[in-house]
Amino acid sequence: MNKLKFTKAVATGNDFIIIENQNFTSRKLRQLAIRLCRPKYGIGGDGLLVAEKSEIADLKMRIFNPDGTEVEMCGNGIRCFILWGHRNNFISSKCKIETMAGIIPGKILKTGRVKVELRAEFLISPEIKIRYKGKNIKGYFIDTGVPHYVIITDKLQKENVEKIGRFIRFHRYFTPRGTNVDFVQFKDNNLFVRTYERGVEEETLACGTGCVASVLVWGIKAGYRKGKFIVFPKSGERLKIEYRYGKDGFEKVTLEGKADIVYEGYVYI
Repeated sequence: MNKLKFTKAVATGNDFIIIENQNFTSRKLRQLAIRLCRPKYGIGGDGLLVAEKSEIADLKMRIFNPDGTEVEMCGNGIRCFILWGHRNNFISSKCKIETMAGIIPGKILKTGRVKVELRAEFLISPEIKIRYKGKNIKGYFIDTGVPHYVIITDKLQKENVEKIGRFIRFHRYFTPRGTNVDFVQFKDNNLFVRTYERGVEEETLACGTGCVASVLVWGIKAGYRKGKFIVFPKSGERLKIEYRYGKDGFEKVTLEGKADIVYEGYVYI
């Protein structure tokens, strides 16, 4: 039985297990994600982040959900990854990280918060209606590195995120990839977001790309072509999201927030 070193990190309520790839196959990494992310029986976490060498950036990050699926991007995950990489002298405080969604620039600010610039087409769909229990749910699809369906609501705390989110996540409209589902409300000059996460298959305390998706959809629909928004996910922690919208679409989208290393250890594999 071998020992594997890991780090546990958290950003805005999303917790992750970070490891270096020790010549593991993709199949082995999927198995590790399922085992290690499992609460009580494993370490527990919203995802497994795997560090690899990169030929086109400072470091490569691979992301595996608790169900073993490998996904393109994770906004809170990459902020944890950058903090971990800097603490372990793999990267400087200003860096570029290779992901399946492209190369993501990031930096650790003097405040200790981590800021990243997301890269995607950020195309917002026309309104999509999903029939649920005899009623139409209205929302918008956008890809922020991973797919999101955003529902604008004025009763966020009353929304059944688990049931509605699960129904839409597996809806035939979004096959074969499926989608994350976000509920967003504007209140007291801030945005509040709740997310059902694909791959985790439940509502999580936060989703970085989901908060970004919610800001972009709400902002454009409200008529803002640029802006700086404070966003509160379910965890209650504060995220700062900025964007500019030009003639060719979104020109710069950034996500900023707190990230922490919680502990390090070894696990038998």
